Amino acid sequence: MSRATHVRQLDQSDCAAACLASVASTYRRQTSITQLRDALGTGIKGTTIRGLVNGAEALGFETSAVRIEKEALSSSFTLPAIAHVTLPGSVNHFVVLHKVGRKRVKIGDPAAEKARWTRQSEFLKDFSGILVLLAPGSEFVQNAREQRSNLARFVRLLTPQMSLFVWAVLASLILTILGIAGSMVTKVLFDEVVPYSLESLLMPVFLLFGAVFIVQNLLQFVRQWIVLHLSQRIDLPLILGFFRHIYGLPFRFFASRPVGDILTRFGDAMTIKNVLTGAALTVVMDVVMAVIAGVVLYSLDQTLFFVIAVFVIVAVVLILSFRVPFKNVNQKQMAQASVLNSRIIDGLKGVEGVKIEANEKREMEGLEREYVRSLRISFKEGMLDNAQSSIMGLAQAFVGLILLILGTSRILQGDMTIGTLMAFIALANFFVDPVTRLIGLQLSWQEAALALKRVGEILDYESEPDSSDELRGAIASTGDITFDEVSFGYSLREPTLRDLSFHIAPGSKVAFVGSSGSGKSTIARMLLKVHDPDQGTISFGPVNVGDLDPKDIRRAVGYCPQNVQLYARSVLENVKMSNPDASDAEAYSALRKCGMADVVARLPQSAATVLDEGGMGLSGGERRRIALARVLMKRVDLYVFDEVTSDLDPTSEVEVMQAIYDHVGDSTAVFIAHRLATVSGCDAIFVLDSGRIVESGTHDELIELQGAYAKMWRLQNDQVPDFRKRRHLSTRRRGAEAQQVSAMQYLD
Repeated sequence: MSRATHVRQLDQSDCAAACLASVASTYRRQTSITQLRDALGTGIKGTTIRGLVNGAEALGFETSAVRIEKEALSSSFTLPAIAHVTLPGSVNHFVVLHKVGRKRVKIGDPAAEKARWTRQSEFLKDFSGILVLLAPGSEFVQNAREQRSNLARFVRLLTPQMSLFVWAVLASLILTILGIAGSMVTKVLFDEVVPYSLESLLMPVFLLFGAVFIVQNLLQFVRQWIVLHLSQRIDLPLILGFFRHIYGLPFRFFASRPVGDILTRFGDAMTIKNVLTGAALTVVMDVVMAVIAGVVLYSLDQTLFFVIAVFVIVAVVLILSFRVPFKNVNQKQMAQASVLNSRIIDGLKGVEGVKIEANEKREMEGLEREYVRSLRISFKEGMLDNAQSSIMGLAQAFVGLILLILGTSRILQGDMTIGTLMAFIALANFFVDPVTRLIGLQLSWQEAALALKRVGEILDYESEPDSSDELRGAIASTGDITFDEVSFGYSLREPTLRDLSFHIAPGSKVAFVGSSGSGKSTIARMLLKVHDPDQGTISFGPVNVGDLDPKDIRRAVGYCPQNVQLYARSVLENVKMSNPDASDAEAYSALRKCGMADVVARLPQSAATVLDEGGMGLSGGERRRIALARVLMKRVDLYVFDEVTSDLDPTSEVEVMQAIYDHVGDSTAVFIAHRLATVSGCDAIFVLDSGRIVESGTHDELIELQGAYAKMWRLQNDQVPDFRKRRHLSTRRRGAEAQQVSAMQYLD
């Protein structure tokens, strides 16, 4: 076992994964937070104790979760262990317990910069009493995981643009030489021309100055043009490549992260781009400038150069002293930016609910709270930058004063000329300014280092796999479906599906019904390989779905989801998304089948009208029918309809169901429904309860069974509850309770 290792969390839901990564690293097992999130079943709400135990066991740890009395905490437990704590506001959190002393404990909080010792009484105030004890088991394997160099990954983006980069450096080198030449001309002017009254040389010297300035400005323009061009060249592979990778990730990646966190990572990618094109080039140019200027300064006067060298050493010490504080505040700023983005997105997406509940004030208070936290972190960052700049400015002024005093003294002693001193002071800027710029880049490098880690974690996340070429033809049998003891859970809190087994014959029409949360929509998603089974297998014909490319499956299935998603594009573009090669006439036909022809005709530009984001401005039923028209653009062997009539009135419901049956024909159709009347004609109906199939059969068979399905049917059709009686009963009950409360108040 190595010394205690500390791994920091990347966002607020990563604490358990970061703790487990710390413990694993202590035992010389390297793994990433991204990999551990999946193993732990980490979701937007975080990780459960059960998930932490399962994830640790997957790494080969012998694991036990125990609840102890706080007073029983001692060093006799196997350490390091992971402790559950409850922070102010009832926030669940995990920390690593490294050591337990008599009065102090060493805690590795993944939200902090490093592990630290704290008083045992302070720790016990937040400690819930739950410890996850870990020890390497027989299957635990130490590794020296080959870490992909995040920096090398992004530096490779510069390789194709190396010619531009070299030209920019060459322009900078010439600029440096011209600047030094200008300073040397100053020396000649005051040491040779002025003392000897060589008026005939004044004009040539001034013309030389002018020529140098003109060339410098032209080169500065060219260099900046090269930098802008380089930035554009890197933008395409970096930002668009990151987008491409994000779109290629499996759905579980998006389900376990807030949108704000993902958006923040795009900001991180932009930070990396700015450093690659700006800071990296600046470093090369400034190093070249400092080296050349340093050599010339040393040749002019070694004593004064020693003063400059001391200043550089002080500057380096200053950089190192501010490194940790800057890193800490940058980490907090990035994490808080993710929280703030998520809050803003949630508020804007749910603005209708906020307005309806008259909850604007509370929503604004929450947003203000997160924004103020972000401002406080930014203020700390600004104060650090201000302190560093002020100290550097003071040191630079002090060095300038020393140079002037020593130089004047050496002139009076006859060891230096006025021209040499003026040239030295002018050249000193070519040496000192690059150093100060490098110091100014410290904040950028700190941000880039964190951004590299955060973006690298996502780039290391594996994309959805492709199927082998010989299996691509198997997609044709999607209408023949078998679930064999399939279990699945969105997290390790509670499984959604439990040991499901059923077969859907080609061409049959089947339905899944049941209460909300019973797992109906999950089955639909699994048919499209949005989710993979935790246990069991799903097959299309003889082929395991796990061996197939998700994109091939989704192209071969017509799916109308429960939650309709329309995009800020024209009606035609929205309808043709499932079949981009279809003609406009086919799209109009699909809209007509869904009863949307008249509605679309009334739009300002008919089907060419660009919809608002999410289809705002259309009713729920209209959005639903456009989504259905999108499905009817496909001719496939399997159709899946999830609550396809949920937003429709009875008349539209009949029209839509008829259009579906007419279009589906001999293909297999799977319906997810609450309204049983829409699926009563199916060949088979499966009744789900808590993720299990409790009944199955035709409508008549299930009615005769007098079970859960028959009860739902009576509630929806034959025995509609008399809510007037229930209302009067509720009124009488509230009146009796009010009288009881009144009597109690009287007795008090």
